[in-house]
Amino acid sequence: MGWPGRRRNTQCRTFQNYILHFLNLRDDGTKDFEDLRVILKSHLASLENWPNVKPPFRLIHADLDAQNLLFTGGVPTRENPDSISPPHLSGVIDWECAYTSPVHYLYKFPIFIQDNDTNKAAYADNAILRPHFVRALRQFFPKRSSGRIELNASIEDDYTLNYYHFLFVSRAGCFESEHFKLFTSSYVCNVQDGTKEGYYGRLDYSSDGDVPDDSD
Repeated sequence: MGWPGRRRNTQCRTFQNYILHFLNLRDDGTKDFEDLRVILKSHLASLENWPNVKPPFRLIHADLDAQNLLFTGGVPTRENPDSISPPHLSGVIDWECAYTSPVHYLYKFPIFIQDNDTNKAAYADNAILRPHFVRALRQFFPKRSSGRIELNASIEDDYTLNYYHFLFVSRAGCFESEHFKLFTSSYVCNVQDGTKEGYYGRLDYSSDGDVPDDSD
């Protein structure tokens, strides 16, 4: 069996081909989809030289939530009840829905630090964890390196790309047809009139402060 993400796909060699591929799968010829195609092509043209939307594509876990992360340490042991070693990530499970995607979507905030209106008690902790997540990622790349540049370009909020990814890519096939059309219509209206709903399932979400200046 080949390694996931390394299969040759002659239809998605560019970011535009990749994005429009998912639109083509759901397009029923109605006006909302026609408007969305125009929006996407215009937006993608403005990103043509951005490093975070160019091949090669990366393997992305489709459900990187806390229950799928395995850790060792972080709890007292019988041998050392008064000494707790820091937790270390030892594995990631549940790869069955993994997919390949441009690096722009690799660096999105994990689900477990995204705000959601159903768990408002976590807002304060998440507001601390999101900037920490960005700083931790930056430690892997020297300043001005290609990896650091890709990361910084990816982590900025881009509603047009990110909400499209939510509807057409990461949740592909999850919505009933009528619900999907309603979501798509709302998305098109939000882009056209310059407004947007919460990116993280929080209607009053603001990205201010989530991405600290790259000054360290």
